[in-house]
Amino acid sequence: MQDWDDYGIDWNGPVPSTNPYTNTVVVQEVEELLTEDQKTQLDAEVGPINPSCLVEEILLNHFSAAKRYVLSCVS
Repeated sequence: MQDWDDYGIDWNGPVPSTNPYTNTVVVQEVEELLTEDQKTQLDAEVGPINPSCLVEEILLNHFSAAKRYVLSCVS
């Protein structure tokens, strides 16, 4: 049995569309996390992805390196 008191209305949440044919979600723009210098350094450390070598392991390595770099900058 579910506890219905756990459910409710998020008055600050998004308003549903009244048009049933609308599949658009509007996402507010966020400010950039990295400065231009940090983006340049990230590009130098991670390097570009070679389009002829799109192997899952290589993409995962690029993603992991970029994630570690960004987290070190914002922490």
